[in-house]
Formats: sequence, C-alpha cells, structure tokens
Amino acid sequence: MTESLETYLDLYKDKTLPRSFLNKYSIYGYDTQNDFELVLNFLLYNIYNISIVEDNNVRTHQTDFSNKIRKKFKSCIILGSIDEECEAAHIVEIKNGGDYNINNGLLLNSGIHKTFDKYRWTINPSTLMIEVKANHNGSIKKYEGIKVNIEINNMLFYYLKQRYDIFIEKID
Repeated sequence: MTESLETYLDLYKDKTLPRSFLNKYSIYGYDTQNDFELVLNFLLYNIYNISIVEDNNVRTHQTDFSNKIRKKFKSCIILGSIDEECEAAHIVEIKNGGDYNINNGLLLNSGIHKTFDKYRWTINPSTLMIEVKANHNGSIKKYEGIKVNIEINNMLFYYLKQRYDIFIEKID
C-alpha cells in the first residue's frame, strides 16, 4: 500500500501535512497507526521534503484551496451559477485521504455541494457524465447523464476515479 501513499505524498513535495493525517493509516492499508507512522516518517524525512504541522494550520489550507478553486472555475460546473452561490468541494474528502491539491476540487452550488458530499451523485471519470443514485430524487436528478464541461488531466482523473469508486461501493 505504500505505493498509493507515495502517490499522495508526491502531491505535497516541499509542503506540509496536517498532524491529523496520521489517523488515516487504514486508508493506506496499515493495521496500526504505529506501523503507518514508521513508514511515513521514513518517507517524509528521507525521500520527501514534507513536514507535519499542527491541525490549526489546516484552516489556512482550506481557505487557499477555496480561493484557487473559485479562480479556476469562476462558476458552478453544473448550474453555471455565480461565485457567491458556490462553494469549493473536495472530490476526495480530507477524511478519505483527499488533500488541498487544486485538482481535487470543483466549484459547486451550495445545494448541489451538499448532495455531492452525501454521495448522492458523482461524475464518471471516463465519460465526465453525471451519475445519480437510483433512489435519489433531488434537483440534481435532472442533470443525470449530462456531461460536465471541465478540462481533464491525469490528477483530476485520479481524484474523480477515487470518488467514483467510493460512490459505486456506497449503499444508501
């Protein structure tokens, strides 16, 4: 599992990780936090130039992330609504191993963002089409099958694929 951990750490070269990241050991296939910390510390101090910071610095990351996502998209990727009605959404949530990389974000209308966070819908990484859970009848349902107009790159595909896999596995 260190391969996916190393892929994640590649995104953070010369940056910092919040201390709460240490709690994500099971996401990367480690049975104990201690085992995870041993491997992580080796990677951080011997291969990557990354430091761990206290969690109070995380809010700064969130603000920077939000500003970058707003600048990148300017309006909701689905509704086209204006910036004030939109929120930066993590494709892969921080608690699921996500990060503050600009490729891990979308700009969504606040109502649509809430249903996205609840895994009521997602974007298929291969087709870029909106897929909605069969038992969800909210306003996003009318956009099912619509292709979102976003520029795809390898990292965005990586995050969308992670999100899609969780969406498929989640039972309502």
